[in-house]
Amino acid sequence: MFAVQVLGVSKCHGEITTSFGTDKQLGVTYSILSYTVNQPFFQFAISNNLTEQHVIKLKQNLSIERIWSKRNKSRNIDVIRNMKTAVFRRETFNAAHRLHNPKWDDAKNKEVFGLCNNPNYHGHNYTLIVKVTGDIDPETGYLIDLKDLKTLIKEEVTNPFDHSNLNLDRPEFENLNPTAENIARVIWEKLSARIDDNKTVHIRLYETENNFVEYPA
Repeated sequence: MFAVQVLGVSKCHGEITTSFGTDKQLGVTYSILSYTVNQPFFQFAISNNLTEQHVIKLKQNLSIERIWSKRNKSRNIDVIRNMKTAVFRRETFNAAHRLHNPKWDDAKNKEVFGLCNNPNYHGHNYTLIVKVTGDIDPETGYLIDLKDLKTLIKEEVTNPFDHSNLNLDRPEFENLNPTAENIARVIWEKLSARIDDNKTVHIRLYETENNFVEYPA
C-alpha cells in the first residue's frame, strides 16, 4: 500500500478521478481510497512494487507531492514539489465608524449594535494581515515583491482608511455597514483587483486584540 499526496482533483486526468483504474502498459492497478477537500489526499493501492517507471507515470497524471510506503515508512520518494507558497504583510490603520442599519428605528439599532451604534461614532486600531498565495517566480525567487505589496496596501487601504470616518469619508461604506466583516471584504476586493489572477489573496483583519475576521473564509 502506498499513500500518494496530490494537490487537488483539478490536476488529475479523468481516469485517475474515477474509483479505480488500471494501466495495462505498466501493469499498475490503483484505487482511490479517500479524499478530503480541505487537505487533498489520495491513497492508492498499488498492485506491484513501485518502480521509477510507475513514478513517471503518476507524475504525468497527477500533481504529486510525495509517495511513501505504508509498509516501510522509511522509504520516502519526493516526486515533484510544486506546492503553493504564501507570503504575508502586516499593516495597521486607525479609523472611526458607527454600526447602523438605516432601515431600522433607533431602538432596534441600539438593541442589535449596542455601544457600536453610538451616534458620535467610535474608533479602532485595526491590524491587517494580507496573505498572498501562488507560485514562486523561478527568475526572481519571489512569489510577489513585498515592496510592491507594501505599496499596494498603502495605496488601497492604509492611506485612504487611516484616521478616517468610514461612514462619512469613504464611499465604499456609503451604503454598506462598516462592520469588521464588511471592511475585510472591501479590502479583499480592492487588493484582488490589482494582484495577478494566478495569485490568491486572503485577508485577516483584527478589530481588537481578541476579535478578528477573515475573508474569504
